[in-house]
Amino acid sequence: MGPNASGTSPDQLSPNSLLGGAAFIEVSDLYAMLVAHTTLDLLRGSKNTTARVVYITDSAVQGVFIRDDADTTTPDDGKDCLLTADDTPVRFKRRLALRTYTPTSGSDTTMITGAVVYDANGIWIKTGASTVMLAQFMRSGATNARPTGLTAAHTGLQYYDTSLNKPVWYSGSGTTWKDATGATV
Repeated sequence: MGPNASGTSPDQLSPNSLLGGAAFIEVSDLYAMLVAHTTLDLLRGSKNTTARVVYITDSAVQGVFIRDDADTTTPDDGKDCLLTADDTPVRFKRRLALRTYTPTSGSDTTMITGAVVYDANGIWIKTGASTVMLAQFMRSGATNARPTGLTAAHTGLQYYDTSLNKPVWYSGSGTTWKDATGATV
């Protein structure tokens, strides 16, 4: 059962007593949402950890690391991948929490999978080896206030043009914007 589940079994608890019996969450989901704050040595020495996310604050390494159960081969480099002391080590991979950056294209290779960055037009999420997705901010304004400095990576960016009273989309080329009929506006 996920975070928006409802129920009354003993392994569920209400996240807010004001909600009464309206919303419940699995205790196991609650544990998975907690971020463990630890050091490099403590993580490397741990066994049977249930943490999904750890925050490392160490003189050598600082950052957010996310558990990657699918990876069984990446070595512990002390920087971007850390391993536990289990017989089959659990790998925690560094994730950039949020920083300003505009990917160079829809397949930016400088971002690691799972990285989340933002620019003036939205939040970019590296979802796969060759995929960067833009979760855009909804923007509006006059024609002369449309976003500038856009690249092909911004293709499809929506803007509500208050001068035209309609939505327009960035074509991915120069300063060209299109309306819903495909006309350049």
